[in-house]
Amino acid sequence: MEKGLKEGPKVSSLEAEPFEDLLLVAKKKLIELFPDFTGKINSKVGNKLVEVFVGDALSELGLNGQMFHRLDVQRQKELLADKNLDDLFNNLPESLVNFYKDKINQLE
Repeated sequence: MEKGLKEGPKVSSLEAEPFEDLLLVAKKKLIELFPDFTGKINSKVGNKLVEVFVGDALSELGLNGQMFHRLDVQRQKELLADKNLDDLFNNLPESLVNFYKDKINQLE
């Protein structure tokens, strides 16, 4: 397991870029949801899909998920300071989860 993912770290306590941490947690969540697609999720194309998944999850929280990665690190930390990274990917709408299941299934 990746360092810090077990406890669901808060961004304010991390030294790395929050977006990179979000990618790790999002990938972990997708693999948890769809273990049969682990290989596809870990592929180069799968990594791109994980980035979009992060954006969509952030948008569900009312953040501008498509632009989040372009914010400076300090602003990213401010926006996520009170959030547990693991919790960001829980309770997503079923339609969003099904959308990503279909997209992952289509990956080659």
